[in-house]
Amino acid sequence: MFFLAYLLNDLLLQDAPLLLVALAWVTSVAWAGSRMASFVCPRCSRAFFENWYFFKPLRRSCAYCSLTRGAKDMAPPAATDS
Repeated sequence: MFFLAYLLNDLLLQDAPLLLVALAWVTSVAWAGSRMASFVCPRCSRAFFENWYFFKPLRRSCAYCSLTRGAKDMAPPAATDS
């Protein structure tokens, strides 16, 4: 990002490109974060990365049904009798 802003600043001889590049960068990060936060689990149709109190973007399985990321089989886990 800074390299692109530096090149644009040298080409246009103004500081405006730095602001525009930074604004585009922040907007794209916010967009990607909102897409990730709104991702729903294919098995239970609830939020994959968050439960009612916490958002964990590095979660390896669904917060509700424990479907693992990249799972090929979407069958619910078998109930275990203890």
